[in-house]
Amino acid sequence: MRITKQIVIVFCFSALNLFAAGPIDFGFKVGISVPSGDFDKVYGNLTDTSKSNLLSKITDQTSSGYHLGVTIRTTLLPIIDIYGGFGIHRFTQNTLTITDPTNPSKTFPQLNTVQNIIPLSAGINFNVLNMKVVKIYLNGEIDYNYITYSTDIKIGNSSTALPISYQESEVQNRMGYGFGVGAEGNLILIKFFLEAKINQPNVIGRLDGEELKKFYSLTAGIYF
Repeated sequence: MRITKQIVIVFCFSALNLFAAGPIDFGFKVGISVPSGDFDKVYGNLTDTSKSNLLSKITDQTSSGYHLGVTIRTTLLPIIDIYGGFGIHRFTQNTLTITDPTNPSKTFPQLNTVQNIIPLSAGINFNVLNMKVVKIYLNGEIDYNYITYSTDIKIGNSSTALPISYQESEVQNRMGYGFGVGAEGNLILIKFFLEAKINQPNVIGRLDGEELKKFYSLTAGIYF
């Protein structure tokens, strides 16, 4: 895994300088991430009524999340761009809700367990259409992913992110890939782009019995 990580890092940064045939663009991107299939479960389903008549319920279901990141890109050939970058995807997996059946208006903290996927990426865009003001492309990338868990404590409308200390919160390292399609518009001073992508972050390095993860991402961003 360490050798593979080094390959990704070298491709992300060194290749941009060694093989750049055009200017280097720096970018920022944000978007939504939608899980598909089974993500790793942090807790089991549980409903419990304690002696104090407080009802606690853990909902074990991964919900749609968000992502953001930075990227760097250059042109290798008129039909090929190469890029590298890093970011974070966050998915709420489990929600612990505490209520008092005898007093519904009473407020308790809500705990949300969040899965964080932090990819270090290197990829290629194949430009199907490359005009002065618009570009349409197919892309593919390899990712070295750090996978961690954290807990958001929500009280009312405010939310605070805290690390959690149980075993599953240890950093996991996995290799994966992503592929998709994108479109870019050139406004001279900045370039804006939209991408839709399918991602599998744990193709290599899975533990015994660990299921393949898959999620979809829809991204908007700008290059300077």
